[in-house]
Parts: sequence; C-alpha cells; structure tokens
Amino acid sequence: MKPQINEMSLFLGLLVAGYGIVMFIIRQYFPQKSGKLNKMKQFYGDKKGYWLHLVSYTILPVVIGLFWILRGLKPVF
Repeated sequence: MKPQINEMSLFLGLLVAGYGIVMFIIRQYFPQKSGKLNKMKQFYGDKKGYWLHLVSYTILPVVIGLFWILRGLKPVF
C-alpha cells in the first residue's frame, strides 16, 4: 500500500510558513510599510513592540507552518 500525502496540510503549512517568512523580510527591509509593526511600537514601545511583532507574525506562523508540513508528510515517513 502506497502512503498518501495530505495535500491540504502540506499546502496550508507552506502558505503559513511563507507568510511568516514574507513578514520577516518586510520587517527587515521595509519597516515603514508594516503598519502593524509601527502601531505595536507606538503602543508597547520600540523594543517590546518589535519583539511582540516578531513572535506573533514571524516565529509563530513559521512554527505552525512547519508543524502542518510535517503533519502532511507524516504518512511518507
């Protein structure tokens, strides 16, 4: 019996992880274009707002995306 890949989990994982990576690039190279980052910096302060944005819009989506990718590939391993 051939193992099946869960395409939906794989797709969602790639999408969410890609979102996290794109947000990281935007924050690093075009911080003026990230309205949420600027609002978080104003509300929480520069350092705390930056780290809160980093965790919630980059690290968390990448971790969740990797989880879904591995979940989608689980039958293969």
